[in-house]
Amino acid sequence: MSTHLSSQVMTITCQGPVHVGSGEILDPTGYIYDQKNKRAYFLNEPAWVHLLASRRLLPSFIDYVKQLQLRKKPLYDWCEANRLMTCDFEQVSVGWAHVPVQPDRDIRYLNTVSLLTRSADGRPYIPGSSIKGALRSAILHHLIKRLSDEQKRRYWQDFVKLVAQSPNPAVMKKESKRLIELLEQNLLHCLSRIDDRGRPMPSSNAVNSVLQGLRVSDAYPVDNAATHLIRKVDWQIVNQQNDPEKYLPLTRECLAPGTKLSCRLTIEPALLAPIGISSISEIMEAGAAFTQHVLALEKSAFASRLRSFFTPYEASNLVIGGGTGFLDKTLVYSLAPHAEAKKAVAALLDKLFTARDRRTGQYGPAHRHVALDNILSPRTLKLGKLQVNRYRMGVCLMEIEPC
Repeated sequence: MSTHLSSQVMTITCQGPVHVGSGEILDPTGYIYDQKNKRAYFLNEPAWVHLLASRRLLPSFIDYVKQLQLRKKPLYDWCEANRLMTCDFEQVSVGWAHVPVQPDRDIRYLNTVSLLTRSADGRPYIPGSSIKGALRSAILHHLIKRLSDEQKRRYWQDFVKLVAQSPNPAVMKKESKRLIELLEQNLLHCLSRIDDRGRPMPSSNAVNSVLQGLRVSDAYPVDNAATHLIRKVDWQIVNQQNDPEKYLPLTRECLAPGTKLSCRLTIEPALLAPIGISSISEIMEAGAAFTQHVLALEKSAFASRLRSFFTPYEASNLVIGGGTGFLDKTLVYSLAPHAEAKKAVAALLDKLFTARDRRTGQYGPAHRHVALDNILSPRTLKLGKLQVNRYRMGVCLMEIEPC
């Protein structure tokens, strides 16, 4: 390996359920929930159709699909009635996942299932681009914290102006993206590359980003890790009389807590030098600082009722994947004091998400963040539940693998 590169094999330990989606979402006809073995089999559609045709079951299956919305009958029940067995499911599936029992909220009808990213040979994995994206947010948080109060205030005033003046959600999303790109340009695009004709490349061009010096391979499980189907759960700030847990009709295929994955992280110190990073350990420190920043915000709002929930994550240094919530996807709370950031985020969310009032017919905030987000905005913690244990979605520990 070139002497100007530094490279380490890294171990990622999932401390909460991790879902990096493939974009494929199965409806209840795309998988079979084997209730006896607590497994969900994800059907290979051509193989499934071939099996049904060979058993002369296609007409019956078509009738089942037509009646599904009315009867809400699990596909497993239809299979049992038509003498299709577990060995049949295994032959026509691209993979399977455990379905953990939730004694207090168990459902036989799982609804839609969002699948993990898988390799050509069917192994679940975390794309290197997803890991680099999480580290990018951490590095930006690290650089923002080094700015002077005056510099942070300039960025903050642009954000507050955006929230106040954007006429509709479409404009707000477009302008938010522009502000993020400007922030990233100013903090990361420091390389002053030149093109083939010797002319300076525009500062907006990604080739000028110091993150050209950070490379992460895809992360694969160390062992044959079984995946789990975990239903989306929002824990909300409510009064003591109400149930804070809200179970939503979406189930995600996740890598379970305790799953270990391996990847390679490589840096080119010369390219990262303009932002003062010269080692992999410094990148891990930035990851830890940002992760603990996010968890501290959540702890301020939820620890009174969840008590020791946050204790297992005191060393966490990475938050990755889908279903992890708003806070680890934004740098707003890095730019301003908590109270100011909460107020601006609540106003932003109220403008982005609107709904029609059934009584008045007028459109207004769908979730009333300005009115109800007293401690933190948004007032929701994203959880995954295995058996009776609650976990924070997406939290991981990334370490250099011992030699």
